[in-house]
Amino acid sequence: MKKKNILLLAVTILLIACSEQTKKASYVNAFIGTGAHGHTFPGATTPFVILTTGLDIILLSVLIYSIDLVQKPVNYHFFEVFGKNSLVIYLLSEYLAIGMNFIRVIGDQSLYTYIYEIGFSWIGQYYGAFFFALVFMFICWAAGWWCHKKKIYIKV
Repeated sequence: MKKKNILLLAVTILLIACSEQTKKASYVNAFIGTGAHGHTFPGATTPFVILTTGLDIILLSVLIYSIDLVQKPVNYHFFEVFGKNSLVIYLLSEYLAIGMNFIRVIGDQSLYTYIYEIGFSWIGQYYGAFFFALVFMFICWAAGWWCHKKKIYIKV
C-alpha cells in the first residue's frame, strides 16, 4: 500500500511538472559572465547550473541508451579519451589557461585575450567565445589522445 502511494505521488508530481507550458530554458542566459574579450567561463548561477545539468543528463541518457540498450557498434573513442585521461586533460586546461593569461603579448594584453581577438572575435561576441572554448577543449583533448596512444595514464 505504501509503495502505491509513493508511486501515485511521483506520477502526480511528474504530471504537474510536465503540464507547465512555459519553456524554462528561455529564462536562462547561458552566457552570463562571458564578455566580448574572450572569457569563456560563465558565472555559476543557479539557472545556469540547472540548465547545464539537464543537458548533461540528456547526453548521458542518450549515451547509455545507445551503448547498453541498442548495443550497436558505435565508435565513442572521443569520449573514451576524456574518461581515461581526465586528470591530464583537466590539469592541462587549468595550467594552459592560467599560463596564457600571464604571458603578455602587446602592451598589457594577455596571450589568452590576444588569441581570442585575432582568431575568434570576428565571429561575434557569443559565437566567438563558444568557438574559442571549443578549440581550447580540442587542444586539451589532443593531449589526452596523445597520452592514450602512448598508453600513458595518470591515476590518483
